[in-house]
Amino acid sequence: MSSAIQPERVKFYAVIVLYRRELQQSQTWRTLVPLVEKLAGSPVFSLLICENEPPEAADVELPKWAERLSRADNGGLAWAYNAGLQRAIATGAQWLLTLDQDTHLPTDFLEKMTSNVSALSKRQEIAAIVPQLISVTGEVYSPFFAKLGRERAVSRGFTGIGRGDLRAFNSAALLRVSWLEKIGGYPSLFWLDFLDHATFRSLREAGGEIWIDGQLQLEHHLSLKEERHSMNEPRIAKFLQAESGLVDLYGSFLDRWLYTARLPLRLGNQWRRGDNQFFLKQTKLLLLQRLTTRRRQRLAAWMESERPR
Repeated sequence: MSSAIQPERVKFYAVIVLYRRELQQSQTWRTLVPLVEKLAGSPVFSLLICENEPPEAADVELPKWAERLSRADNGGLAWAYNAGLQRAIATGAQWLLTLDQDTHLPTDFLEKMTSNVSALSKRQEIAAIVPQLISVTGEVYSPFFAKLGRERAVSRGFTGIGRGDLRAFNSAALLRVSWLEKIGGYPSLFWLDFLDHATFRSLREAGGEIWIDGQLQLEHHLSLKEERHSMNEPRIAKFLQAESGLVDLYGSFLDRWLYTARLPLRLGNQWRRGDNQFFLKQTKLLLLQRLTTRRRQRLAAWMESERPR
């Protein structure tokens, strides 16, 4: 395939989400700009930059293919991706590319994604196209299979449709706009944590298939694994409640039972790793909650705690 992307073949609308970070500090932005510049002014690519709690800094002049949307509080991811979805619908874009702030995009990223779309556009069952996200040590973070409360990464290099309960991270995922419309957009309940789990679960339940391009591998920074000691207690509590809510909302009885049964094992692992004491405290509280309250009560309390964003 030629390195030139033909605008009549595909049109991307993209969203990048920042949190307390200047645009120029984002690895995703720095690696994305030269890729779009290769398009030589083609209208094939548009970008919405969504900033949560942006730092006070000098305004950066944006290229004509980008616009900025900011909010003073932390709106998480759902508001940003849904804002991008509405713009994609309004502009007639068929695909929405979701980006975070810490992904290194390879020089052939847009070219390979365009090639995937060209090959798969007539297969309407394909709801999303995802690369493989790899840690600096070579661990596959995404996509992965979820079964009975456990996660197993897709084999490195696998290309094709992922069968079963396949999930992927939002980072560098390309989603078909018509499928996002079908599931009602990104679920606002998971405004920050587990939004990707809930979204891909909804796509699969609606009948959508996920195409994995195992030849497209991106280096990715995962804050939960790499910065777990820096998370404060409210942040940990939010994360665990969203995880529990995901299991209660989408999981079977066996899924829920296994999740609760494995919490003591998690506590032991946290203690052996020397995790932040907040983790141990909040995990104990979550275990107690799941042992003493019914699913309906837990869900009601969690949903009430998540204010509209």
